[in-house]
Amino acid sequence: MRLDSLRAEPLSNKIYWVWAFVEGIERLAKNYINPGVAWKLRPNWKKKLGKENGTFCYSYGDIYRGQLPIILKTLKRSLEREAIISVWKPEYLEKRKKYQRVPCTLTLHFYKDESIKHAPKLNLFVNMRSSDVPNLLSYDLFHHSLLLRYVAAKIGCPIGSLFFRASHFYMHQKRWRHEKLERELAGMEDRIYTPFPMTVDPEKLDEDISNAYCWIYRAINGEDVIPIPEGLIYSPLISHLTNCILYKVQRRKGRKDLYKLDSSARTHYETLLKL
Repeated sequence: MRLDSLRAEPLSNKIYWVWAFVEGIERLAKNYINPGVAWKLRPNWKKKLGKENGTFCYSYGDIYRGQLPIILKTLKRSLEREAIISVWKPEYLEKRKKYQRVPCTLTLHFYKDESIKHAPKLNLFVNMRSSDVPNLLSYDLFHHSLLLRYVAAKIGCPIGSLFFRASHFYMHQKRWRHEKLERELAGMEDRIYTPFPMTVDPEKLDEDISNAYCWIYRAINGEDVIPIPEGLIYSPLISHLTNCILYKVQRRKGRKDLYKLDSSARTHYETLLKL
């Protein structure tokens, strides 16, 4: 099943897509500083941040910023098989009492498929220890697919496939009965997950993400902002994500007058976000 809209994903807890969009931008923004602002869009994360004394004990933004540079260098050199982001650390077990949370993601392995000679595609193998199916699975797929798009663009390689594996799948919500879950999962291997099939500008991508994050940061922290000016962000994917976030944030503040869109864009965002 091809997903033309994120709203079509049946396993989605659909009320937090704006948080997912902001979290995706934060993970890749070079100007991100822990704890960022995505947590302000999810009540549960506000509680977790309070328990962690105002700074998350780990964040994917910090992990990516520390490891992505060498990953990009490795993939540009050759068809290396060692391009792995390690999220899990031994001290999560050794010093378990020190951490309020530990990552669900273990490793992110980027691998160029050599089966097509002279035209390798970049695949991403995601290995998780645990996955909350109704609440987080769809968001995880979005975040990892966004990361794959980013890395592929930076090294100039076509996008291949995203492979997702978790040792343990679970669900807390009582409304998700096993029979319903089995129906939703049936045939998932045949689905193609393609959120926001838009292009990016490899040369401007890091700058685009940093500029986008500045606008998002200001909006979530209470400033009145307008749609992204033309020419500020060159990558359609990043521009679209950012305007979608800003549109929702301004609506929450009741400032519809500041964020005027043509009817087609407004209809698209309202459908996407189910406002």
